[in-house]
Amino acid sequence: MTIKRLCLAIAILALIIGLVRIGGGVAMLGSELGWWNLGGAFGSGVDKVRSALPGLNERALVQMSTAQYLSVMVLLGIALVMGAIQYLRGRRSGLVLLGVYVALHFLLFLNFSTLNIKILIPVAALGLWFVLRTGQRRGSYADAAGVSRPIAS
Repeated sequence: MTIKRLCLAIAILALIIGLVRIGGGVAMLGSELGWWNLGGAFGSGVDKVRSALPGLNERALVQMSTAQYLSVMVLLGIALVMGAIQYLRGRRSGLVLLGVYVALHFLLFLNFSTLNIKILIPVAALGLWFVLRTGQRRGSYADAAGVSRPIAS
């Protein structure tokens, strides 16, 4: 697999993960704000966040309510989606937005003074970011998809 195809796959994966983060985050945020009542996995997800935050907030630099935390989750999804779209369009701002995602994710761990297995998510994202940066420096990855102009133009 060429670097261009790898970058294309990474950007599409970021887009999908971002859409899932936005969808799940908005569903749970709406439930927390009383806009709708969720059951099942989403309902238990809100309950888990609600019960975990008091302990996390004890050592947090910036304390967050459940709604604020879920809003940050949605913001992470937005950064992923917008970054992936801009990257696929060949725009430099795509890497910047994907970098914002990585930085925000690390800042959450720093804020809550937490170190657990989930730290591997932003670590992996940072590694993938460097792959994308390398691919962008080598030119248009639109060629990898067999088109002569950036994808989504």
